[in-house]
Amino acid sequence: MDFSSILNTIMGSDSVSSLSNLTGTSEKDVSGVLSSVLPLFMNGAQGQATNAETAQSFANALASHGKDDFSDLSSFLGNVDMDDGAKIVEHLLGKDGAATAANNISAQSGVSAGSISSILSATAPLLMSMMGKQATQEANDAPDNIDLGGIVGSLFSGGKEAGGLGDLLSGLFK
Repeated sequence: MDFSSILNTIMGSDSVSSLSNLTGTSEKDVSGVLSSVLPLFMNGAQGQATNAETAQSFANALASHGKDDFSDLSSFLGNVDMDDGAKIVEHLLGKDGAATAANNISAQSGVSAGSISSILSATAPLLMSMMGKQATQEANDAPDNIDLGGIVGSLFSGGKEAGGLGDLLSGLFK
């Protein structure tokens, strides 16, 4: 799974429609917000994965979210924990970064910052679940050579990149 696969899944008609219903925002606006924020989320994930101070808690979060079943996107998003999503957004973008992103996207799109925050809070658990599934698959393929930075990096490139986290996840996904 690479970034374009995640983007296509999250921006697919089922998830966009569900996010639209959940947040009371038009499907067109949801798609626009997602186009703007998904690269920010992925950059935040890469930062979490490669920072020695945050990597372990990020690995734990991926392990936890990787167990989620997102095969029915409408059901997944209909039951999403918005409070958990807001915490994920804060971890990925930073406390000030989340508000700044919402305000900047609002200024560009005309969608209210509150609606954007809701879209972000609903989307973040899905993103973490998708990345967690990928991490689980990588751990099953090479349990003694897990590289969290490489897993997140592989979402961008489609291939595993070298990194320095070694077997950080090896015990989490068994």
